[in-house]
Amino acid sequence: MLACMETKAVIFAFLLTLLAGLSTGIGSALAFFTRRTNPRFLSASLGFSAGVMVYVSMVEIFAKSREALSVSYGQKGGYALAVPPFSRNCLDSVRRQAHS
Repeated sequence: MLACMETKAVIFAFLLTLLAGLSTGIGSALAFFTRRTNPRFLSASLGFSAGVMVYVSMVEIFAKSREALSVSYGQKGGYALAVPPFSRNCLDSVRRQAHS
């Protein structure tokens, strides 16, 4: 039973990796073979992909920092120490965008 679950997990991971690789290849092929570019579409696409990457990175960093702080300060203390820096970082980035 355990071997079957591990095999399914490996196949799932392989399919996700394959999907990511194919998406990258298709996107680069479109960029390479199009004659004209639409700057508005390019700006929106890059902004969306950057936002997704920052969101995923911050969520993973937040979870790991909360877990690490919970070891030393307990569940509530770890959460209380992890939230303010995360929130401040988000507010700083919004402020920088507003002033640029």
